Amino acid sequence: MSKYFSVHYDSIKFKKVSKSELGLRNSQMGAIFSIGSYFSINVHKTALVVMPTGSGKTGVLMLAPYILNATKVLIVTPSVMVREQIVNEFSTLSTLKKIGVFSSNIKAPRVFELKTKYSEDMKSKIMKSDVVVATPICAKSLSGDKYFKKVIDLVLIDEAHHVPARTWTDILCDLICANKILFTATPFRLDKKVIDGEMIYSYPLSLAFSDGIFGKIEYIPVAPDPTIESDILLAKKVEEVFDNDIRDDFEHLIMVRADTREYAKKLEQIYINNTSLKLIRIDSSMSLKYSQEVISKLRSKEIDGIICVDMLGEGFDFPNLKIAAIHSPHKSLSPTLQFIGRFTRTNADKLDKAKFIAIENEDLIIEKRSLFSSDAVWQDIVIDLSESRIQSDVESKDFIKNFTSINEDAYIIGLSLYDIKPNAHAKVFEVTDFDIFARFPSECRVKELHFVNEQNEMIVGVGKNFVQPKWSCTDKIPDIEHGLYVVHYQEETKLLFIYSSNKNEKLYSQIAESFCGTVKKIPRYKMNRVLADMEKFEIFNSGLQSRYADSGETYRILTGSNVANNIDASTGKMFSAGHVFCKAEKEKNGITIGYSSAGKIWSSSLLPLLDYAKWCDSNGLKISNSSISVITNTNLDFIPQSKELDKYPTNIFMADYYGDTYVDPPCIIIKENMQQIPLIDFDLCVKSVTSEEVIVQISYNDVECEISCNRFGNYKAVNNKLCLNVNQGMELSEYFNIFPLVFRTVDDVTIIGNDLLEGTNITNEFDIKLIYDMDWVNLNADVFVEYSSNPLPTGKKSIHEVILEILMDIDEYKYICYDHSSGEMADYIAIKEQDNSLLISLFHVKKKSSSNFNSNVGDLYEVCGQAIKSSIWLKSKKVFIRKANDRKNIGRFEMKKGDFKDLLDDFKKDIRIRAEIFIVQPSLTTELDLPDKIQSVLAATNAYLNNIGYVEKFLVWGSKK
Repeated sequence: MSKYFSVHYDSIKFKKVSKSELGLRNSQMGAIFSIGSYFSINVHKTALVVMPTGSGKTGVLMLAPYILNATKVLIVTPSVMVREQIVNEFSTLSTLKKIGVFSSNIKAPRVFELKTKYSEDMKSKIMKSDVVVATPICAKSLSGDKYFKKVIDLVLIDEAHHVPARTWTDILCDLICANKILFTATPFRLDKKVIDGEMIYSYPLSLAFSDGIFGKIEYIPVAPDPTIESDILLAKKVEEVFDNDIRDDFEHLIMVRADTREYAKKLEQIYINNTSLKLIRIDSSMSLKYSQEVISKLRSKEIDGIICVDMLGEGFDFPNLKIAAIHSPHKSLSPTLQFIGRFTRTNADKLDKAKFIAIENEDLIIEKRSLFSSDAVWQDIVIDLSESRIQSDVESKDFIKNFTSINEDAYIIGLSLYDIKPNAHAKVFEVTDFDIFARFPSECRVKELHFVNEQNEMIVGVGKNFVQPKWSCTDKIPDIEHGLYVVHYQEETKLLFIYSSNKNEKLYSQIAESFCGTVKKIPRYKMNRVLADMEKFEIFNSGLQSRYADSGETYRILTGSNVANNIDASTGKMFSAGHVFCKAEKEKNGITIGYSSAGKIWSSSLLPLLDYAKWCDSNGLKISNSSISVITNTNLDFIPQSKELDKYPTNIFMADYYGDTYVDPPCIIIKENMQQIPLIDFDLCVKSVTSEEVIVQISYNDVECEISCNRFGNYKAVNNKLCLNVNQGMELSEYFNIFPLVFRTVDDVTIIGNDLLEGTNITNEFDIKLIYDMDWVNLNADVFVEYSSNPLPTGKKSIHEVILEILMDIDEYKYICYDHSSGEMADYIAIKEQDNSLLISLFHVKKKSSSNFNSNVGDLYEVCGQAIKSSIWLKSKKVFIRKANDRKNIGRFEMKKGDFKDLLDDFKKDIRIRAEIFIVQPSLTTELDLPDKIQSVLAATNAYLNNIGYVEKFLVWGSKK
């Protein structure tokens, strides 16, 4: 094996440049010594060296083999032109000789330029060489050869921001037994992937500028003129700047940038027609010989510049290119900085600052900075952007280093924690403790791929599941589906953030409980705090939860460019905040943020793990800060926020299902007989209320169970003969923890989970004219018997029988339907045609339970709750018919008058429906004063039904004494 580099190591003169003498630059000395230091204790590792354009990166690259006593070196360059430059430099050592690092008579290494893919006939020449220089595809053909995998002991990658691309990565993987050094001026990529390797040296751009390595830059904005094409304006400005520089005796040349070949052709004609500049167009479709001829004309000043599409790029040394005409700006940081770096070299005479000319564009934001605004100072902005991004990448690498694997054999081909970028989305819980070494629940199927960052309190798990392909009728050939789970705990706030690619509410809770035991949901008023400390809000999407229409318009979603304009003060009386997604500014930087009442936050970004942790922590500090007050200065401020429930009010009179439950009701399995019934067919009844707990009875015919909800919004079974459908795999209490019941009080307070939404000052006065005192005695009714399938021994009739007789005597009713049982629409539904509409009357019946009048508020609670819940079936003809069909199909919807098919036909007509709701409660009478409690319940029910907008009347059939 060749010992050229070890033999000539002693020939190096580590001479530092000074005002009077040439030598190595400060940046080069630092990089060279860092390389020697790193590989003195690391073998076969990958190092990353960051040096700004013009700081002598190529010289360091050439010295590295000497420092490391390499025997066979592979240098990978991004382009043919750069390959030729490095071949020439290594073959002559001209630059290093010129600055005195080597004497003029030193023997140069033997260099082989690999111009095509490797073949066996090249082997002997490569074996005799010390250095092989190749572009990526050719280098890959060599690195895959078995012999050279063993022989090559040093790999030098020029412009390493290409490394995560597949070809570059394969080269590094092939040459696993070699030391590897990656060189770049911008250690970040357009695709935002992290460049592999430990950053052993980074020379700051600010220091390069102060050292005179990175030249001065100036942005020259061109104001748009609606009467002149922007490209013409720009061309004329370029000519003006060029003429001024030539007049001032600067030897500057022009590069005109286009983003497509077609655009470059158009610009060529614009410059010909509107300027006297001598420009030649080149692009990658032209031959290398032609491009070299153009470069030769540039060097000899035969032309003023070139028009190109990303030609003469990374690593190409041409310091006289000082004027950039940016007709097509890059839209991300990495290519922008690489482009700027082409013009900032200072290693030539008669050069002034680099000038970048572009049309003003306030809307083009790069890394939250407006580079193309009229007042942009590029010198400061570019240095700040570069160094901030490099520092961010260093922090990210350190963060990833802190992860350890729970399982020693954890691996997956191609997976790196650097590559994991969850979208900014988290379910947030309040917790009291946290066990970072706990395991994910079995449903996540996280086994080998479980990583823990104890210092930063984050866990990452990748689960592997086998699923039946969508195109297959069998699961014998399953697809593999990977799920990502990220758990982050914020010690300061005691908040737990969970990212799950499977957005299953039960799974969120299972993960939280696995790591924390007891967890608490975040009330929506706390979630709203994520909007704090921002300004200039634009609301893209807002969800408004109806305060009166868990039956009806449960949830209103507004979408558009700024939907807050569709909200007014009256909206705030009808709705409370559900979710918000918006754009805003924080410290003059644009951000997006959203939250939901379900305890979730999100943004429209994909974030590396470190940035994800920072994003969670930033929002966590807001969520936990009780001193925060959110004002958006939009109409969204009309929507009232909930408060934290500190104790249950004693005047809760009803429980109802959550809106989502009505939209997609799960099935319930009755354990005793395995019968499956939709949850919304079960009746709800508030059994007891204390300051700490509400107990609700859930019943279907003779099957009953009780569920309790504490003031933190957590449900548990008191006794339970029910479970959710096995397809959903959860108990009823687990379901309510996700989709909580809605509790209402007589003074119009709504309680959902731990959220309390105050009422809108409903009056406690109920108009007694809405109560009709029935003469049940003359009707021969036993008001203590609601329903009986057999004749009563007293010879009297049940209330149901009497009501049917009353309804049948009213000729206007075209249809009379009987629906008495669990899950009923109402006991009686009577329908008449009136004023080109169908008037639907629902009758809810409750017997008299006490011998005294106006004394039993419990019965009133129940029947008023039924009236409110039944209003959902009056929302539309479609909803009414669907419910009627469902009840008819299970034998519960009985036609007492009219034909069911005719009823369906009438509902298909193009006429509107109207509605009124009656409660039949013989314990009430207007002949005695109504107690305040009864007044409050009736007033609350009346207000609710009036507010939902499609119930015209609420009436009560009471009783004469």
